[in-house]
Amino acid sequence: MMKNALRCFGMSVVLSALSVTALAEAPDIRPGLWEHTIDMTSKSGRIEQAMEQQKKMMESMPPEQRKMMEAMMSERGIKMDLGQRSIQSCLTQEQIDNLHIAKVEEGCTQTTKKTAKNRYSISLSCPNDNMKGEGEYIIANEKSFSGSMVMDVNMHGQSDTITSKMKGKWISAECGDLGR
Repeated sequence: MMKNALRCFGMSVVLSALSVTALAEAPDIRPGLWEHTIDMTSKSGRIEQAMEQQKKMMESMPPEQRKMMEAMMSERGIKMDLGQRSIQSCLTQEQIDNLHIAKVEEGCTQTTKKTAKNRYSISLSCPNDNMKGEGEYIIANEKSFSGSMVMDVNMHGQSDTITSKMKGKWISAECGDLGR
């Protein structure tokens, strides 16, 4: 359950990173360090329970093990705070220019369409993980966006619907330890 909860959180994070890989034009956003905050709820309450368990597990890890896990995530350009349900990631100009702003997991397909000047619709399907969803993102300006996503999932034979609300804000031009 925790692995699937983290996968759902991870997919929300990926999508909150403005995953616009199929657009004809790059979004008007700044490269650098971004913070993404995600609020996830599920109809069953299972995702919230699993996220809380994961948070407790991370907090109870020996310091050296936790540091090793944080270093591994940092190498991938990610810094996660399960308590705040936020993640920091580094977005390069090259990723923006090449429309590779977020990486969709292997086995997943994603369609992104620009629906208005600053609005994007996203459809995601991950058959291997029994997940599919629809969402929308609004780019407020070059330093912030908001969005929402509804995902239908099947975890351990139990269907559920997860709703994610996301906000992203640009932190700085420098990515620090998260630079790639």
